Amino acid sequence: VSPVARMAAAHGELQGSVLPANKEKKEVSSMQIYSEGVVDTKEFSNWPFDITGGGAPNVWRSEFDNWLTESSRAEILDQCKAVGFEKNGNSVELFCRKVGGELKFKCKYLISGEGGSSSLRAKLDPVFENSVDWFFGYQNYYEGSCGLDPLYYHGFLDRSLSDVYAWFNIKDDLLVFGTAVRRGHKLSPYLANFIRYLEKNFDMKLVKLKRKASCIGNDMGATDRFFLGKDNILIVGEGAGFLNMFGEGISSALATGMLAGEAICESLNSNKNAVSIYQEMAEDEIKYTKRSCKLGEKIAGRKVM
Repeated sequence: VSPVARMAAAHGELQGSVLPANKEKKEVSSMQIYSEGVVDTKEFSNWPFDITGGGAPNVWRSEFDNWLTESSRAEILDQCKAVGFEKNGNSVELFCRKVGGELKFKCKYLISGEGGSSSLRAKLDPVFENSVDWFFGYQNYYEGSCGLDPLYYHGFLDRSLSDVYAWFNIKDDLLVFGTAVRRGHKLSPYLANFIRYLEKNFDMKLVKLKRKASCIGNDMGATDRFFLGKDNILIVGEGAGFLNMFGEGISSALATGMLAGEAICESLNSNKNAVSIYQEMAEDEIKYTKRSCKLGEKIAGRKVM
């Protein structure tokens, strides 16, 4: 069962401002992948988001995070950053920095969900951390229009548009598009090429920039080097290497987060090592990520991440 389906069963269906206002755009049907040199909207590979052929929720991330917080009734400490930890016997002391001072928490188990760049992973294994390579993604949110179908998420593999991949979709009538590059490469030439490509081939017209965003991703999953934690510190999501072929990590973060919690519960009842239990539970998610990355390379005819 998908993480979203499990959450819906536990907390209710997604609704309200989490989803786009336009009812027809509350779900993205599938991903349309445009290979090298393709400029025709009919010449694409259609890839459903799951094995049943179903779509994926088209959510606003900030509202989705808020929905997760409220529906789970988790206690959240906002504007707070983890800066380090120390092991003290069977417990862990976590050090955090917050506006106005520093905080310290003591726990028996610690789960890191920091994203691709994990400070806890770096401290747990500095040698491993030095071997990790990176890519950088950037996207714009524009008022405007475009001929691409708003019911799909569009991915572009042409190497003139990105040395990873470029993407386009529509959310609340905003054009959301971007591109990604590996560390050491300049992003602006690829972005400029992608804008010209969309304008020429899909009649994109940009009116007003509303917002821009960027992120960092690692190559751990693509190179089969997963790091799920050590002792009583567990790492989930992108920080552990769970990132699928086109840079989507939220679904795997939800899945591995739930597995980490279940592994800790089992560890408490059995006195077995929580990371070992988590490793076994996460095998299917590891296999999915590896298959996803191999599929991306097969479609692109090159390394994607």
